[in-house]
Amino acid sequence: MSPHPPPLGRRPVPLIALAVVLITAGATSSAAITSPAAPRSSAARSSAARSSAARSSAARTSAARTSAARTSAGAADSARLVAVRAALDSFITDFNNLDSGRFAARWTLDASALLPFADTPDRLDGRDAVVGRFLAYFRQMRLERTGPPYLRMVLADVHVELLGSDHALVSYAFPGGGTRQRRTLVMQAGGDGRWRIRHFHGSAHP
Repeated sequence: MSPHPPPLGRRPVPLIALAVVLITAGATSSAAITSPAAPRSSAARSSAARSSAARSSAARTSAARTSAARTSAGAADSARLVAVRAALDSFITDFNNLDSGRFAARWTLDASALLPFADTPDRLDGRDAVVGRFLAYFRQMRLERTGPPYLRMVLADVHVELLGSDHALVSYAFPGGGTRQRRTLVMQAGGDGRWRIRHFHGSAHP
């Protein structure tokens, strides 16, 4: 028997029991640190796969729509360029033939022009004023030449640039009168789809 009995109300913990408790606690802590996370369930994996597939499908759809929109816009621009060039060629044909009626229909009502005529230094405003001055030139050419065609304009350095959906900037050159004639036009698409001249600028370079 121990010469010093333990205080009342407290029982000694056997050493063997204390050791078991410490070993068990250490094993539990180690397992908590080193155990890998439990694998996701089959349903969770399936849901994640569906979500990833949906995102990929949405991305492909968006890319396809963007590509289609660009293709459509490119096709529309190409069609407008062709239409503008066709209108320009028709204008030159009418000009060469001195076809007054068809020539007059190539201009917008609010057309303006800076003409390469020495007797017309100022800008002309309105289709009547512009076409009227050209028709005076046509009458003179009919007296001096035979035709049609009375003129022989063959265009070079033709450039067409679209300015939005209904305007285009057109430039070209041709030899004439011993000089290099240069022209710049602003063309506008009407409600009927026809392209007409809204502004005409002519100059000559020696």
